[in-house]
Amino acid sequence: MREHIRTNERRAWPRACVPVEGVASPSRHGSLHRVGGWMMGWRLVVPFCILCAPILVSQDECSSGDADGDGWTVPDGDCDDSDASIHPGAVEQCDGMDNDCDSQIDENYVCQNCTDDRYGDHFYAFCTEELDWVGAQEVCEEAGMNLLTVNDSAEEEWAQGLAVSYDGEGYGWWMGLNDRENEGEFVWVSGEAVTYTNWDGGEPNDANGGEDCASLLHWDVYDYQWNDLPCDVTIPFVCEGS
Repeated sequence: MREHIRTNERRAWPRACVPVEGVASPSRHGSLHRVGGWMMGWRLVVPFCILCAPILVSQDECSSGDADGDGWTVPDGDCDDSDASIHPGAVEQCDGMDNDCDSQIDENYVCQNCTDDRYGDHFYAFCTEELDWVGAQEVCEEAGMNLLTVNDSAEEEWAQGLAVSYDGEGYGWWMGLNDRENEGEFVWVSGEAVTYTNWDGGEPNDANGGEDCASLLHWDVYDYQWNDLPCDVTIPFVCEGS
């Protein structure tokens, strides 16, 4: 009489992950049946024996290799082992995908063509994508920052110099100064006190009753001073954070 195979013995046999579709595997009675693909992170696996039923194992157990050759496996955190450009530590691209496997897509203003820099103990991002003031502030907030706050002439000179090097034409760059809440009462969106300003002559003038957001002007005709603009104007912007 054939000795019954105990469950713990059967699990000790070597196993192989089967393809998703159209694979036949032996059943207990020797006939063939199709094996399904991944379902909720699990897959049926065929033991290397003739009269055995498939065994269910986790996706991580089946994906211990490095299919795309990027040096990362699924157990190590590779969220797409079919694409070598996607793995933990990869540079995030503006492509609608999670390139660095941190569960975030196109994070850290990657789609806004931003260049990071540092001044003192603060970080800055000079972003050349042209957005309105509210859109620019939203991008900064997503990165844990706010639109630029200028506290003194040295910081302004540094920021203006970089702004000119990235984009030397146009209406300037958005910063966080605005009087959107109360006309004529300019405040920094960061909440810091207004201790320094450098308005161009006759500014701010709220031209046509609709200029509530301030920009760094980098046209030399304005001596690189500040101007108030309608908040829906689309121009580059500077983010700042600590």
